This record gives sequence, C-alpha cells and structure tokens, in this order.
Amino acid sequence: MAKKKIPCSLQKLPLHDSTMVKETPSLWKAFVLICAALAVVPFFIGVMSSRVISPNALLDHRNETRRNSIGNAPNKSPMVPVDSIPISDKTRDDYLKAVTRFQSEKDGSSDPFDGVQLVIHQNGVTEPCAVAVEDSNPMTFSTGLMETYEKMYGKVARKSGDSKEKVRLNKLSKHEFDNIFTSFVATYQIDRTSCAPNDPPPRLTSDIPALFDFCDMGEERTPILPDHNNLERNKGYLPCHFHTREGLRVTSLRQLSQLVRTKRLSRSEFTSTAACPEGDETCYFDSIDREVINLDLYAVPAARNFIFAPSYVGEIFELDHVSVPGALPVSLEVMSLSPRVFDVRNFYNLDEADDIVERALNEKSESHKIKRSSTGASGYNVNSQRTSENGFDTNGHTAMAVKKRAFEVLGFDEYTESFADGLQVLRYNQSTAYIPHLDWIDDDHKRERHDFDSSAKGTNRFGTILLYMTDLPENGGGETVFPKAWPSQDPQNNIVLDDALKLVRESGDVELFKKGSWQEKMVAQCKSKLSAKPARAKAVLFYSQTPGGERDKESLHGGCPVLHGQKWAANLWVWNGPRSGYQGSPVNQWVKDEEEANRKKGMNPPTPHVELQGQFFNKGNSLAEMYFENTFWAKFGPEDPPVYVNTYEGHTWNVKVEGKVVKTW
Repeated sequence: MAKKKIPCSLQKLPLHDSTMVKETPSLWKAFVLICAALAVVPFFIGVMSSRVISPNALLDHRNETRRNSIGNAPNKSPMVPVDSIPISDKTRDDYLKAVTRFQSEKDGSSDPFDGVQLVIHQNGVTEPCAVAVEDSNPMTFSTGLMETYEKMYGKVARKSGDSKEKVRLNKLSKHEFDNIFTSFVATYQIDRTSCAPNDPPPRLTSDIPALFDFCDMGEERTPILPDHNNLERNKGYLPCHFHTREGLRVTSLRQLSQLVRTKRLSRSEFTSTAACPEGDETCYFDSIDREVINLDLYAVPAARNFIFAPSYVGEIFELDHVSVPGALPVSLEVMSLSPRVFDVRNFYNLDEADDIVERALNEKSESHKIKRSSTGASGYNVNSQRTSENGFDTNGHTAMAVKKRAFEVLGFDEYTESFADGLQVLRYNQSTAYIPHLDWIDDDHKRERHDFDSSAKGTNRFGTILLYMTDLPENGGGETVFPKAWPSQDPQNNIVLDDALKLVRESGDVELFKKGSWQEKMVAQCKSKLSAKPARAKAVLFYSQTPGGERDKESLHGGCPVLHGQKWAANLWVWNGPRSGYQGSPVNQWVKDEEEANRKKGMNPPTPHVELQGQFFNKGNSLAEMYFENTFWAKFGPEDPPVYVNTYEGHTWNVKVEGKVVKTW
C-alpha cells in the first residue's frame, strides 16, 4: 500500500479510503498527540521567554515599572507610561541595527546605545538642565526610543523579518525625528520638571513635561519659517531640535548612533586598525570602554537657532562637520563670553580672500560696485560716522561657498538663501572707520513693513561672520572693537578710556584726527577694549541675538580707524528667518490691518505686495548679465552659481549676452 502524507491539521480524514478507515482509531490518536506536542510545547517555551506573549509577564513589567519609578527614585518622576506595550529584545535589536547600521560588538553587545547617558542643555547654556539617571529609569535608552516611536507613529513590526517597517523607521524626516526624540527625552530620560523655560507661556494644562514648554515658546514667540508646515506636534506642542556642543544638528537615529560610536572610539585607550577591514565604518574594536558615555545635546526651541554655549575665554570648539577647501580643521576659539565672540580658524583660505577682493574691484554695476558705505534698514543713507566704502557680492563662486559654509558653522543643517544678506565687501582707506553700532536692525516704533522683532515672530540679523582679506602693519589700526567687553579677564590688565586716550595721544597714533573727535575716541577704545586685529584670511563670529531671540545689546561693535595701510573686509549677516523683502518674511500688524481693511473695501493689495523669489541659471555657453529692467544686477557664467533675486509680480528681468537681450521674464 502506498503511503499517504498526513497533514498536521484538525481536518477530518478522508473516509472514502477503506484501508484508511480501518486504521483511523489508532492513527487518529497518534495524529492528535503529535499535533498537540508540536503546537503546545513551543507555546510554553514562548510564554517562559517572551514578555510580548505572556500577559502575566506584561503585568509584571508594568508593576516593575511602577516600583522602580517610585521606589528607587523618590526625587524623580519620569513619565513612564504604564499602559505601553513592551517590545521584545529581538524586535528592538533588529530594528536598531537595521536603522543605525550597527554591527554587534565582539563583547556580545547588540545595543548601539548601550551605556549612553543623556546630558541635556538648553540652547546657549553651558550648565545642563537635566542629566538622565539610570537608576530612576527602568527602561534602557533603546527600549525607550522604540516605545516612543511605537506610541507616536504606531505599526512597529512584531516580526523581525518585516523590512517595510524598518524602512519606515529609517526614513523618518528630521521633523519626525525631532518629535520622537523630544518626547523620548521628556518622557523616559529626565525629570518632568527639568529644563523649564524662565518665562513659560500660559497653558491650558500643567500636566505636561516642562521640556515641552521650553521647546514650544507659544504662538506669539514662534516665527513662521519656511518649514513651519512640516513641523510635527505631540499633544499640540512643537518639539525641540537637538544639536551637539559643536552645533551639528541631530536629524536621525543613525546619526545619533554614529555620535555614540565616535564617543566610544575617542575614549578607547587602544585601537588597532588591523582589527577591522579597511573602509568598514561599522566595525568596532575589542578594547572599547563599555562604561557610561555622557552624550551632551543642546535643545533648541522650535523655529529658533542654535547658539554656541562657551564656558571660558580660550575654549576651543572643533567643528569636524564643516568642510573647507584643503580639508583643514575648522574650529572656534572663544574670545568673549558676553558678547559671544569667536575666532573662527580656517574658515576660508588665502585664495578665497584674494578672490573676494578681486571680484569687488572688477564690479562695475552701480548697485554692487564699491562706493561710500550707507546705513539704515532701507534706502541709501550716508552716515558721517561711517567713512568706509562697500559693495556687494551676491552670487560669486567664493561668496556662495562662504555663505553656505557660514550656515554650517552656525548650526544650520541646510542653506536657505532668504536667511542671509549678500556678502558685503568693505574697503577702509587710511583714517576711515565706522562708529560702534549693532547689526540688529532697530525698528522699535514699527514704522517699517517688515517685523524686525526677533524676540516674537519677527526676523532680524542673528549672527555675523566678519572676514578680513588683508594684513595691516603693527599699530596699523583697523581692528573690530567691542566697546562693552574687556580684553582681559584680569581687571588689573585693563585700562579705562581716559588713560587710553592719554596713551594714544602721547604715541602719536591719533595725529590724523582732531582732538576730541569721534575717531580719536575710537582709537582709544580699540586700545582699551576687546578687539579683533585684521589678518589675511581671518574670520570672527559674533551674535546679535540671545538664544531667545532678543536683541543682544552687548554685541555693540565698530570698525576702528585705519592708521596705516588699507583694510579689506567683508560682512556676512545671517538672519533667524526670511529677511526683509523675501517671500514669507514677517510683516508688522499695521500692514496686516491695512490689507484687511482694503480687502473689506473690495480693494486688492498692490502688486508689489506679492513677493517672489527668483533663481536664474546660466545653462548656455556665454557670459550673461542680469538686469532689473534696465538696471544692471549681476554677471553669471555657465559655471557660476545661480543668481538669487527678491522680486515682485509685475517686475521685469532681462538677460543680456554681448549687450543684446536674449531672455525676458
């Protein structure tokens, strides 16, 4: 008799086979026993080993969570949700290794965040506002991350082979990551009362972690930036974005894992390049220290910008993430704590410095060429106490490279043209100077259309990077002075203004100027207050705003009179959002009221109010010139960066090649 396969199911056996019918009683008993064994034994094994399968284990986990969060840390109250569904170790490990490209280490660890202790700082503040305490948190770093992801976005794969969900977790946008990580930190890592803002906005409920109040400053203090509609919310709150001490924005779990890996490698006492295959960036070394690793991260409120948090003069920030020609290491050295002033080392090179000067000298357009400097929020206004000359480079190769590099230094993860002015190139001949002033544009009476109140919903100049393109002789002057900051931390090494005036008069340094003139006073200030001496290819960074967006009055600065030689410099102003005139830039309330009143009267707003941002590319083979109607704007060749323009509906732009109009918009 031919043997038949017996399916392992509870279906009835085929009774039409007479031979089988006779054998049914004994075969049926054997069949039932075999199937029961195959089904029941693995089930009990799973119950014993998996919290996900076992209801009792889930209950034990919840009770353990309650005991640990209350009993072991009476002064801590981490917001551990007792109704969360724990994720099995295998599922969590598979996910994290797939997302972070983590490779299990030789010591058996399978957790990319093993031993990590978060240290959270508020933006621009040296001292941490919270340190995660392991004993007060029953969940590991990785488990908490995964639980947060599941609770907020759902559909976490229970099967380790589900690649679709791995991709989903791996493809989180930076805004989704911000949302998850803010909730994770506030819920699982720090005390719910930690990191509260100094002036929290009014809320409908107090039953939320304090970090949420810090991250979301409220509608009246949150500028509307171009990515506003992409921001994620949790329980109605906007999340923070997080940066390293050096300003690098963290935008993914993979990047976070890489930061931890770098920390581990830097702490290792011994590394052997032979331990890992060449080019394998995921490989670890045997001797890596597995102790607790402090990961300092700086929380920045939604729609606000990262600001460095220096703790002492002379402190160094190594900016390994900033790329420059020649792959030189870029770093900041702290020159002053208040105002925040930094010497930016290797920000740009000698060739770039020379190119900026050469392009400025060759510029022929009336709007961009070197001419007497002006001041003010709008229009061309000559100031008798600003005697320098300036021009603008809006789209040159070097100008664009420097602008994008400045964004990297300042902690932006992407470049936005509307957040920066063109590169203002300055020439100071002998005796020329610029009286101390703020780069932050003052419009306290709100007479301008643009809303410059950066402490609320407005935008203004946020940070300035000064570039020096020439050397000056010893005692040649031309420094950038910060009158509200002393040059030395030791008061005995500083001199007051009256004493400095006597010294410069005796030395003959001020013989170019009348006694009692503002120029003479500035020379004395430059000798007695904090100042940056010009040097070819040198750069200095300072901030015009506080971390909360307020005007930093300590950032007062001026261009010292040039006593000998000629000084070339450049200003790069970076804003905290779209600058005046660009699409999406904020306007004052009177503008909105006026437009609303006109709308009710059936009047359409004038065409110039419809703002546009244009980018012009040269895809031809010839040098082209851009004109606003008949006014020259810029030159751009086939290899040049695009020309960015701020314009309005109804404006006309012409492109000329060899003097002939070849294209009109």
